[in-house]
Amino acid sequence: METFREDFKKAIKDCLEHSERPDSHVLETLSGRGSLFEIFRRDEAIRRLNAVLSECEANLRTFTRCVKLAKQNQKEPDNREYPTSRFRWSAIEFLIIDCYVDEDQAFFKAAERYMDDLIMFNDQLISWEYYPDSTEQWFLESIKEAKIMERIEKFKGQLEKSLAKLSKRL
Repeated sequence: METFREDFKKAIKDCLEHSERPDSHVLETLSGRGSLFEIFRRDEAIRRLNAVLSECEANLRTFTRCVKLAKQNQKEPDNREYPTSRFRWSAIEFLIIDCYVDEDQAFFKAAERYMDDLIMFNDQLISWEYYPDSTEQWFLESIKEAKIMERIEKFKGQLEKSLAKLSKRL
C-alpha cells in the first residue's frame, strides 16, 4: 500500500509539472489526439487560416486602392473613378462561425470587429457612385478615426500567431 501511495504521488506531481505531456497513450489515441484524425484536423485548420490570411491581404489591397481613389477623386471630381473590388469576408465568417482554432474569446471578438468593418466599408462602396462626395469624405475620415489599416494588420498578426501555434502541434 505504501508503494502505491508513493507511486500515486509521483504520478500526480508529474502530471502537474508536465501538463502538456499525455498521461495515458490509450486515452490519447481513443480521443483522437495524436491520431490521423488530429493530423487531418490540424492540417485543415491551417488551410483555413491561410485562406483568412489571403483574404486579409486582398482586403488590404482593396483598402489601399479605395484610399487612393478617394484622394484622387477629391482632387479631380470631374474625372472620378470608382472601385470595382469589394472587401471579402467569407473565410473570416467561417472562422467566426466554426471556431476551428483553439483561441481565446478576445481572438474571436477581434475577428468579429474585423468582419463588421468589412461589411461597413462594403456598404459604403455600394453607395460611392450615387453619393460620391459624401462617401469619399466619410471614407477618408473613417480611415483616420478607425485606424482600419492598423486593425487589419493587428488581426493579421494574431492569425499568423495562431497559424504558427497550429503548425507546431504534433
